[in-house]
Amino acid sequence: MSESEKYLQAIDKYGNHFSPAEFRTREGVDMTDLDYDFFVQLLWFRQWAGFPMLITSTKRPTGDDVHTKGLAADLIIFEDWMEKVLPPKRQWLLATTWPFFGVGIYFDWHFTDDNGHSKPAIGLHVDKLLPSQGDRPRRWLRVEAEIDGQTEKLYYYQTTINGRFYNKKTQKTLELANVIKKVWQA
Repeated sequence: MSESEKYLQAIDKYGNHFSPAEFRTREGVDMTDLDYDFFVQLLWFRQWAGFPMLITSTKRPTGDDVHTKGLAADLIIFEDWMEKVLPPKRQWLLATTWPFFGVGIYFDWHFTDDNGHSKPAIGLHVDKLLPSQGDRPRRWLRVEAEIDGQTEKLYYYQTTINGRFYNKKTQKTLELANVIKKVWQA
């Protein structure tokens, strides 16, 4: 059996609406470039969650180690396909309940709907990087903030002490519920 056939069989078995084309990215990557176990985990996750998911990025040829290893995906989860994004708290709960080692939530993403209009979205990064391969498990959020008159995208990492998210640069903590209320108005 070829590598491609192995992945196609997994889609047939667990895919629940995923197609091979959904894993193709702007970088020319396709489903067989993903780690097979992570690929199956994505299929199971979508089936378990029961919501439509748009894959915005998978393996990348350069950059972040998790993506370059084919062990990560960026997703947007919809209540109504390409119309209504699932609320951020629900996306967070789905992604952190599933046994991903890394989960990041991004409040500054957009997607293009079927009519060509750009709409704001909540983005999720999920990955399978093993604890031995870095500081894992890890949970984070990214928000835009103004620092010295410049808008920056800042990463806040969740602590296991109190569940809050901390940024070393600003030395500030955030709570997810407050970020959702302030940034997303959900």
